Amino acid sequence: MQVSHARDTTVTSTDEAAGPKVPGLLEVLARVPGPRERRGRRYLLTFVLAAAVACALAGTRNFREAGDHAADLPQDVLARLGGTPHPLLGRIAAPSETRIRTLIQVIARTSWTTSSAAGCAPRRTRAGWTGC
Repeated sequence: MQVSHARDTTVTSTDEAAGPKVPGLLEVLARVPGPRERRGRRYLLTFVLAAAVACALAGTRNFREAGDHAADLPQDVLARLGGTPHPLLGRIAAPSETRIRTLIQVIARTSWTTSSAAGCAPRRTRAGWTGC
């Protein structure tokens, strides 16, 4: 059996409808519906989710560690994740532990309610858990 460690430069999608182009992380996260009101938003939803994903990939195990890790991210990484500079400070502020935690909890709660309202709630049967 021959093994090649050469870098594969072709990236293909397993989704037939998407075609050969694979969407990036920010494009996928932009599809998540925002549960917040427009007024009072400091961070874009995509930016908070991208920062949370980056922290999770870095090995954080809870929201506190994610907030600490996000605060330590360099400005160029925050910019690539979709952050915008503060108009007065001129630097990108990372989302805090509280912001990451509450936003992910609200998204999880609304997606659960939406799936429950659609009749897709998991149900326990004798065979085990069933649902959508």
